Amino acid sequence: MVEGETVTAPFDLDVRFLPSPDADIATDTLKVQVKKMLWGVDVTDRVKQFANAAGIHITHADFPKGHHTVTLQIGDERGRLTSKTVTMDVR
Repeated sequence: MVEGETVTAPFDLDVRFLPSPDADIATDTLKVQVKKMLWGVDVTDRVKQFANAAGIHITHADFPKGHHTVTLQIGDERGRLTSKTVTMDVR
């Protein structure tokens, strides 16, 4: 799946974490939130089983149809956080 692309569920979802040269990824800092109308729904517990220091890989991700805005947040061992918001349309 490529950000902004329209996909048909189920699809493979692959997110890669790029650590800085001076610190490793701290997977316990992962937060994943899906925006629903005016608020976000925390889906971190559902995603953590598919995550490791290299990223998130979900085979046959079964998202519901519609437009989705997902915010991912991850930190490193030095406490620095970064986040990325991506959108996708699922048909």
